[in-house]
Amino acid sequence: MTEIRDNWISMIMDGAPGQPPELPPAPKRPVTFKENSLLFYQRQTPRWIPLANECNIIIPEVVCERPARNQGGKDWFGVDWTYMELVHAPSVTPGFSLFEDIGDWREAVRFPDLDAIDWEGSAKQTQAYIDPNRMTACVLFNGCFERLQSMMGFENAACAMASEPEETLELINAIADFKIRLIDKLLTYYPIDRIIYHDDWGMQTSTFFSEKMFLELFYEPTKRIVDYTHSRGALFTMHSCGKVERFVPHMVTMDVDSWESAQMDINDLPGLKQAHGKKLNIETILVNPVLSDPDAADEEVRRFVRETIQALGKGGGLCFMYLSRCHPKHLWSIYDEYYKISAVLCGSEGG
Repeated sequence: MTEIRDNWISMIMDGAPGQPPELPPAPKRPVTFKENSLLFYQRQTPRWIPLANECNIIIPEVVCERPARNQGGKDWFGVDWTYMELVHAPSVTPGFSLFEDIGDWREAVRFPDLDAIDWEGSAKQTQAYIDPNRMTACVLFNGCFERLQSMMGFENAACAMASEPEETLELINAIADFKIRLIDKLLTYYPIDRIIYHDDWGMQTSTFFSEKMFLELFYEPTKRIVDYTHSRGALFTMHSCGKVERFVPHMVTMDVDSWESAQMDINDLPGLKQAHGKKLNIETILVNPVLSDPDAADEEVRRFVRETIQALGKGGGLCFMYLSRCHPKHLWSIYDEYYKISAVLCGSEGG
């Protein structure tokens, strides 16, 4: 029931009322969730198109990149956060900044002492929630760009990036060094197979900054984090929301193992898959007005699901974060069509 429950929780967060509806039974699985997920991340053809919640997802509470359990308060840098009901997550409290001038960052920023944290005790508590038949992924919030603007405020960060890039890069590299130290602790104490690294680089219509600025400020620090994660034997998922398709070729050269939150309604996912082939693994959400329209015909819903999966999933390279951003009326048809076309594309029909 984990798959159904988790998906329904996601849908409730998007505003759907009521109780979980009846869904079609999942087909018999020929391999474990973990084995199938590994095929996806290793750029092989999985036995079915995986769902992200077929993994164990952990966020250790001792990692205070933002307040735990979607509450307000201060993180371990002293940044103040307020829970925002609209987005179901904490955001930096409006008007807050640790510092405004990039030249002040060395005095204002205090990196946490990771050696003072009881990693072993936290890992023991976490162990009870880990299913060995599922891959374990750890979510890290506030990548280099998000951490920069959380400290300074978005406007101050943008001005610093444009007017004082060398000093800004010094701070970005310090943040990347800290991320690497943090990942070292996580991979040492927890049975983690994959890091999900959050750094949103875009909005609905474009990226927050130019490709030139991305290459000058964020490419190398992020690649160092990816390379270190791989050196420790773990996989790396780049979570980046927004219309960030122009940065995707650079994700490929960074050798990220997947791009999460690849929003199909604002990015040309079929074109990106055609351009990059097996080098690009996409984790996305089914989004289309027909799915949220209670009056849409069942065949129209099924056609969208079928054609979308056929365009993106042939030969692998496709994972769904969840399937439930839709009207509850359509859930049965969406799951039913997903199970059918997944089996066909992955060659596990009759599995």
